[in-house]
Amino acid sequence: MKKTFFFTCLFCALFGFSQQKPPLFIGHRGGLLPNIPENSLMAFQNCIDEEVAMIETDVQLSKDGKMVLFHDASLLRMTGVSKKLKNCTLKELQKLSLGAEQQIPTLEAALSLLASDKIQLLLDIKAGPELDYSELYKLLERYHMKSRVYIGVRSLKDLQICKSLDAKVKVLGFVPGPESIENFVTNHADAIRLWPNWLEEHPTLISNLVNKNIPIWMTVGALSTTGIKAWVQQGVHGFIHDTPKKAATEYTMSFK
Repeated sequence: MKKTFFFTCLFCALFGFSQQKPPLFIGHRGGLLPNIPENSLMAFQNCIDEEVAMIETDVQLSKDGKMVLFHDASLLRMTGVSKKLKNCTLKELQKLSLGAEQQIPTLEAALSLLASDKIQLLLDIKAGPELDYSELYKLLERYHMKSRVYIGVRSLKDLQICKSLDAKVKVLGFVPGPESIENFVTNHADAIRLWPNWLEEHPTLISNLVNKNIPIWMTVGALSTTGIKAWVQQGVHGFIHDTPKKAATEYTMSFK
């Protein structure tokens, strides 16, 4: 992290990138907060209540092909059950507890909750090749959420499928590595997610994307305002953050 911060400061000095828009703070799994289970309807409602701009959540498929929201491949960390999510039916999954009287939600339940608000949604697709994107799009359309969603994909094939179904749907490239960025940009990804440590070996990643007017997002944990400002100065706009409301408030207050 020391090297990353050094490069951050160096680029600010050399290139002087400025950010025209305020940064977008995105609730990582709905926010990682005490007593509120991640990727739960309670977490999403908390984001609505706190007027968070966007929620990030993870889409997987149950054994019977239902779209559910859960981060890990294994159920163990969140439910205490030593099984893989993909080996359980929706009925079996909804018998499990996330704590705080919360169950693993379906994507449809989350869309129903969010539809009446203005909040945006980033869907990190962890479902694999079995996911039918046409069914996902129908579900988004049913809740009038299609224009407020970014689809986060890790493969070029998934990006191409998303854009072929509807070129207007926004797609974030969760690129597997720096070497994949150019292909994602060429195939019309609307934004690219970078990991901060990639900049240590590839110091021109941000400047290359800024020069192409490609929005840059980062997953940053609970990064402080100082760190966020340094990335914003370079040209990073979106921050998938563990505590988005706190981060947004402290960022705004830092200018007063």
